[in-house]
Amino acid sequence: MITSLFSARKLAASRSVRASGVSALLITHLPDVHYLCGFSGSNAVLVLFTGKHEAVLFTDGRYTRQAKAEAAGTTVEIVSQRSVLQEACALLQKSGVLSCGVDAANTSLAVLEQIRKAMPAGRRNLFKPLPSLIAKQRELKDSDEISRMRRAAKLGCTLYEHILETIDYGMTEAQVAAELEHAARLRGAEGMSFETIVATGERSRFRTAMRQRPGCRAMASLHWTSVLCSQGTART
Repeated sequence: MITSLFSARKLAASRSVRASGVSALLITHLPDVHYLCGFSGSNAVLVLFTGKHEAVLFTDGRYTRQAKAEAAGTTVEIVSQRSVLQEACALLQKSGVLSCGVDAANTSLAVLEQIRKAMPAGRRNLFKPLPSLIAKQRELKDSDEISRMRRAAKLGCTLYEHILETIDYGMTEAQVAAELEHAARLRGAEGMSFETIVATGERSRFRTAMRQRPGCRAMASLHWTSVLCSQGTART
């Protein structure tokens, strides 16, 4: 089921890429890599070809077992001698594609310079800046994402009730935040979707812009977040 989910996402993405007038898409933005193939490592590049809806994931040896387990249904290449970006560019050059898109919003100047150096001078015009096609696709949630959002919402309600029972006089903002995040992890959260914000008294007026202070007593105003997908929830 998971493999078919990612296959459907890659198919939809390849159609969008083809409609943009290019033959492939070089994906360096890790949330997009994870969305398309399931890989959650910190070093990866994904090349998506439009012809056969084929995708190739490049990562390093630290993630050999993880990549093959998480990215089932995607070709995995483990890089050892060069960077993942250099190997991805080598594949693009070898494949003979005439054009390859890059996400203009999420591709830094540093990455563009690496791409330039990885390609022969005559092939550097291969890459075309495109709008964030994968981010646009991610706006429309599929059944798996909807299920995760519902689980995250239920978890958030559980955390809110937990913190109401736990918070007490004398606790600092930092202690409340730590308790909230610890409880979230114990209940299955992958992480916090944004920094937990706890504030009280005069500081509660600035709760979206200020960090917790270890010595500041917390009593009234509390925000929580939960993650089982890319969702954040705030409640006071």
